[in-house]
Amino acid sequence: MDPISQPIRPRPGELLTVVAVLAVILLSDVILRIAEDRLSGNIAHINEIDELSAEYQANDPDSILFMGNSLTNNGVNASIARDLLRDNGNAVTTMNKIVPDATTIWSWACITDNQFLDRNVLPKTVVLGFGWNQLSDQSRILPTRLGAFFCSTKDLLTIREHKPLTSTEIGEFLTARTLRTYAHRETVRN
Repeated sequence: MDPISQPIRPRPGELLTVVAVLAVILLSDVILRIAEDRLSGNIAHINEIDELSAEYQANDPDSILFMGNSLTNNGVNASIARDLLRDNGNAVTTMNKIVPDATTIWSWACITDNQFLDRNVLPKTVVLGFGWNQLSDQSRILPTRLGAFFCSTKDLLTIREHKPLTSTEIGEFLTARTLRTYAHRETVRN
């Protein structure tokens, strides 16, 4: 029989190696999902976005949301803002800051869509802090961060309508959406 036409049979240890690698990836993914809040304060803040956005109610005339990145986080003190508004006779029912590090318009759009518009709730006032080109739709896409933390798979279609993505960027987005091991690879490495 011709050696080229012979069926390829796995060697005895190959299947065991594949199963072991998949088990390690699955176990590390579960561990990262459980312990990711301890990796950094920024990741803990990202994971609390659901809770922060759930505090807003429909048609609340006295709600404020500060949204941005670390520039906004460092530049806005919510308790001082609340005290200033109260001293001027304005009662604020809900005031939060959603300010994940290194975010741009792409992250903020996904947060707004998934946390507020999908729930038919919007704060009365949104203060969007930004600097340089972070509000530009020409700003760099970070597919790993978008896929892992801010966007859903349906958001990928919306992003593609406004900015062409390479197959590598799409693959990175979808992999980060699925595996925390991939999403946190740089954090764990550092």
